[in-house]
Amino acid sequence: STDIGGYYGGIEDDELYRRYVQYGTFSPILRLSSDTDKYYKREPWRWDVHTLNIVKYYLRLIDNTDLFIERYVKNLNENTEINFEHKIAWNEICNEK
Repeated sequence: STDIGGYYGGIEDDELYRRYVQYGTFSPILRLSSDTDKYYKREPWRWDVHTLNIVKYYLRLIDNTDLFIERYVKNLNENTEINFEHKIAWNEICNEK
Protein backbone atom coordinates (compact mmCIF):
# COMPACT_ATOMS: atom_id res chain seq x y z
CA SER A 1 0.00 0.00 0.00
CA THR A 2 0.99 3.62 -0.36
CA ASP A 3 0.50 6.28 2.29
CA ILE A 4 0.10 9.27 -0.02
CA GLY A 5 2.56 11.96 0.92
CA GLY A 6 4.34 9.78 3.44
CA TYR A 7 3.13 8.78 6.87
CA TYR A 8 5.75 10.15 9.24
CA GLY A 9 7.81 13.32 8.92
CA GLY A 10 8.13 15.28 5.73
CA ILE A 11 7.25 18.52 4.07
CA GLU A 12 4.17 20.06 2.48
CA ASP A 13 4.81 20.39 -1.24
CA ASP A 14 1.92 20.43 -3.70
CA GLU A 15 3.96 19.02 -6.61
CA LEU A 16 5.26 16.16 -4.47
CA TYR A 17 1.75 15.41 -3.20
CA ARG A 18 0.40 15.29 -6.78
CA ARG A 19 3.19 12.90 -7.79
CA TYR A 20 2.45 10.69 -4.78
CA VAL A 21 -1.22 10.50 -5.83
CA GLN A 22 -0.26 9.70 -9.43
CA TYR A 23 2.01 6.90 -8.23
CA GLY A 24 -0.53 5.60 -5.73
CA THR A 25 -3.22 5.40 -8.41
CA PHE A 26 -1.43 2.43 -9.93
CA SER A 27 -0.65 0.73 -6.61
CA PRO A 28 -2.92 -1.98 -5.21
CA ILE A 29 -3.94 0.14 -2.20
CA LEU A 30 -3.95 3.94 -2.13
CA ARG A 31 -4.43 5.60 1.26
CA LEU A 32 -4.64 9.32 1.95
CA SER A 33 -3.46 8.95 5.54
CA SER A 34 -0.72 10.19 7.82
CA ASP A 35 0.35 10.73 11.39
CA THR A 36 -0.55 14.05 13.03
CA ASP A 37 1.93 16.90 12.64
CA LYS A 38 2.04 20.42 11.26
CA TYR A 39 3.14 19.05 7.87
CA TYR A 40 0.21 16.70 7.42
CA LYS A 41 -2.60 17.64 5.14
CA ARG A 42 -3.43 14.60 3.07
CA GLU A 43 -7.05 15.40 2.26
CA PRO A 44 -7.28 16.60 -1.37
CA TRP A 45 -9.67 19.46 -0.53
CA ARG A 46 -7.07 21.05 1.79
CA TRP A 47 -4.74 21.80 -1.14
CA ASP A 48 -4.96 24.47 -3.83
CA VAL A 49 -7.56 24.15 -6.61
CA HIS A 50 -5.01 22.98 -9.18
CA THR A 51 -3.84 20.13 -6.95
CA LEU A 52 -7.42 19.24 -6.00
CA ASN A 53 -8.42 18.92 -9.67
CA ILE A 54 -5.44 16.69 -10.46
CA VAL A 55 -6.16 14.45 -7.46
CA LYS A 56 -9.84 14.22 -8.46
CA TYR A 57 -8.79 13.13 -11.95
CA TYR A 58 -6.63 10.29 -10.63
CA LEU A 59 -9.19 9.14 -8.05
CA ARG A 60 -11.82 9.00 -10.82
CA LEU A 61 -9.35 7.04 -12.94
CA ILE A 62 -9.26 4.37 -10.24
CA ASP A 63 -13.06 4.11 -10.23
CA ASN A 64 -13.22 4.03 -14.02
CA THR A 65 -10.54 1.34 -14.22
CA ASP A 66 -12.51 -0.88 -11.84
CA LEU A 67 -15.65 -0.30 -13.91
CA PHE A 68 -13.76 -1.06 -17.13
CA ILE A 69 -12.44 -4.36 -15.77
CA GLU A 70 -15.88 -5.33 -14.47
CA ARG A 71 -17.52 -4.62 -17.83
CA TYR A 72 -14.72 -6.33 -19.73
CA VAL A 73 -15.05 -9.54 -17.72
CA LYS A 74 -18.85 -9.43 -18.05
CA ASN A 75 -18.44 -9.01 -21.82
CA LEU A 76 -16.10 -11.99 -21.93
CA ASN A 77 -18.70 -14.15 -20.23
CA GLU A 78 -21.61 -13.00 -22.41
CA ASN A 79 -20.00 -12.87 -25.87
CA THR A 80 -18.20 -16.16 -26.32
CA GLU A 81 -17.94 -16.01 -30.11
CA ILE A 82 -16.52 -12.50 -30.31
CA ASN A 83 -14.03 -12.88 -27.47
CA PHE A 84 -13.10 -16.55 -27.76
CA GLU A 85 -9.35 -15.82 -27.85
CA HIS A 86 -9.61 -13.57 -24.81
CA LYS A 87 -11.57 -16.22 -22.94
CA ILE A 88 -8.91 -18.83 -23.71
CA ALA A 89 -6.20 -16.48 -22.43
CA TRP A 90 -8.26 -15.68 -19.32
CA ASN A 91 -8.81 -19.38 -18.58
CA GLU A 92 -5.10 -20.08 -18.99
CA ILE A 93 -4.27 -17.33 -16.48
CA CYS A 94 -6.85 -18.65 -14.00
CA ASN A 95 -5.63 -22.24 -14.36
CA GLU A 96 -2.03 -21.24 -13.63
CA LYS A 97 -2.87 -20.45 -9.99
